[in-house]
Amino acid sequence: MSQNPPTTVSPKQPSATTQIDSPYASNLHTNYTPTESETLQIKQLLSEPLKRLSSLDAEIDRVQSILDELHHERRALSDEIEH
Repeated sequence: MSQNPPTTVSPKQPSATTQIDSPYASNLHTNYTPTESETLQIKQLLSEPLKRLSSLDAEIDRVQSILDELHHERRALSDEIEH
């Protein structure tokens, strides 16, 4: 069993629901096809939210890894206690 120091999990940024203010919102869930220039604008508009999404995914993976290790350590300790 490893003796790792306790790990504190804290959010890197405040947790809040972010809504993207888009001039294309009225076109969502329709058959509207953006022009090439609009497609570029949409990609630019989504650039930062996609980076944040990726960052959140990485943080979830990191925290899940910590949680998995804690579960493993707890099972090992429980097994030692019971036997």
